[in-house]
Amino acid sequence: MKKIFVTAVLLLSISVTFAQKVEVQNASNYLRNEQLGKAIEAADKAIVHEDTKQYYKAWFYKGAICLEINNMYKWANSCELGMSQAEVEAKMATFGNQFQPVKPESDRKHKFDDGSKGRKVTYKYDVNFIFSADDKLVEVTEPTDGKFADRDFISEAEEALMNSIKFNEEDEDLRQKALGNMGVIYDNVFNDAVAQYNAKAYLKAAAAFEKAYDILDKLGTVDSSSLNNANLAYKLAVQEKFDAEQYEEALEVANIAKEKFPEDIDLIITEANIYLKLEDNENTVKTLEYLMTIDDKNPSIFFAAGASYDVLGNNEKAMEAYKKAIELDPDYFDPNYNLGALYVNKAAEIQEKMNALPLDAVDEYNAKKTEMEDFLKQALPYLEKADEIQPDDQYTLNSLKEIYSRLKMYDKVKEINARLER
Repeated sequence: MKKIFVTAVLLLSISVTFAQKVEVQNASNYLRNEQLGKAIEAADKAIVHEDTKQYYKAWFYKGAICLEINNMYKWANSCELGMSQAEVEAKMATFGNQFQPVKPESDRKHKFDDGSKGRKVTYKYDVNFIFSADDKLVEVTEPTDGKFADRDFISEAEEALMNSIKFNEEDEDLRQKALGNMGVIYDNVFNDAVAQYNAKAYLKAAAAFEKAYDILDKLGTVDSSSLNNANLAYKLAVQEKFDAEQYEEALEVANIAKEKFPEDIDLIITEANIYLKLEDNENTVKTLEYLMTIDDKNPSIFFAAGASYDVLGNNEKAMEAYKKAIELDPDYFDPNYNLGALYVNKAAEIQEKMNALPLDAVDEYNAKKTEMEDFLKQALPYLEKADEIQPDDQYTLNSLKEIYSRLKMYDKVKEINARLER
């Protein structure tokens, strides 16, 4: 009697396990027959049951079903009323297999409630497009009636297929199919990212590009394209807010981007510019100091820092940064010009003080004149170098003309005038 009891228990256990694997088979069969509503319900049951929650086929079919439902909803929801059948099929083709043109499974007459006539064209998944007599899309129906429309089937498919790959230790053919479907997910996500980018929805684009990157990263592949695109999308999102003078929002986006790309020079420079606009001098300086620690061999970094210090009125720090940029690249026009201009501006400040002196303050006037000329002499080599680098720059030529005039270098003034008249 005891043996009979053990056997009965064993049979019961086998029956329960078999029953759960039946749900996996049901999911497969419903998928094959394009009964997607029933297919996803069977798959949802299979992946949570104790006996099949680590069964690779359960997860594989769940992933495949999710992809099909996602495709079906795209077909049903992407076509606008008023489209012709040709326009509908062209739109549907953007979501399908490029090697399998979209073709209707049936094309029947349709009678509207008001008695007018049209056509009911049925495609894969039992998605129906109803057209008027003059070939205008009037209505779209799909078999689930939007029952699952609030689910993120791409994310569910990704999770399911990754679990299928993880649990599969025996079926290489199915593993390759799972990998192929991961490629389909990647294409969906990447294409969505491109669409968001083209629509100038830069934050959504950045998130989608990051997701595309993560998909291939999980499969051991580095997707530099998606990563670079995410970086660019973040920069454009920040710049868009900056240009709209929404500086607080720009800073918020910049901080998100900086967490993901902490050493991106353009982002850090933009962040410093935002702090400048917000008149937050403390954080501007902190950002600039951080900027110069990232790459002490990059002259552009030191020029950007110098320009920002210049705006802050910190002449000493600005000169230091400009000189470092020139040390790293002597033929870099911008720091040469800006450093020369900075000395010219200091000379102009002295000139103002000279002009404010009383007529009898001769000694003080002469002392300040010497000081002014010293600043002009310090400006001269940097502006002459800038002129050598970009000989046709009008601002440089006019600055040199003024310096030569004040220093009574009249032959040089003639040369500049001749060049300006060309």
